[in-house]
Order: sequence, then structure tokens, then C-alpha cells
Amino acid sequence: MGFQQINVGSSASLLVGEGEGPVLLFNSDPSVTVSLGDDGFDVVSGDITTTAPLPPLATAVFDGKRSVYGSTSPGQSALVSRYPGGLNFFQLVELLVKTLLISASAGNGLFVYSGAQLSAT
Repeated sequence: MGFQQINVGSSASLLVGEGEGPVLLFNSDPSVTVSLGDDGFDVVSGDITTTAPLPPLATAVFDGKRSVYGSTSPGQSALVSRYPGGLNFFQLVELLVKTLLISASAGNGLFVYSGAQLSAT
């Protein structure tokens, strides 16, 4: 499974499948926390006994040894980006470069994003 953006709501969504290797998750929502858990039927948003929070604009890396599911509070949703092979996340301060870098595992390359629009010549 390659790069994906998954709209996570109050019903549990599979974010990382068991056995698929390392995956970096990025919660791109500026205000909604995504609750993460390893049981699709037991991911209750905000229940700290069975889930871990992925705060707004935060990242987390999972090794793929277990499935990871995500959900939000009822009535909310968040867009979560999946970067298979991603192991690290670094975003420079907007004033410096406006560049997003995601380092990946060996053989998967380096992903670079520039906010500047490219023009064809």
C-alpha cells in the first residue's frame, strides 16, 4: 500500500496493517485529535485505557508488527496521511524555507515538498 490520505471519523479506520513494515502517520488536521489503538472494535476516542492520542499536526511512526486503527470524537473528522517506509518527520520553520522533509527507510527514498508553485518553461 503506497501513500494515502485517510479521512478518519468516529468509526474506527485501519491506518496501519499488521505485517506491512514501518509507516509514518501524520494528523494534518489543525484542531482534531485522532485516537489510535490496535483493536478496530475497541478504539473509543478519548479512552486513554485503550488508545493513544495523535494530536493535531503531529506524527507517529509504527513498525507494522500490529494493526493500528484510528477514530475521532463523534461529529469530528481528521485527514491522516500515511507514508509507508517513513521513519522520521521534520518541518522547517515557515520563515526559513517552507519545506517538508520525510526521511524513509533504505530503498524507499526521500520525500520533499516545496510550497512554491512550479512553472513550466
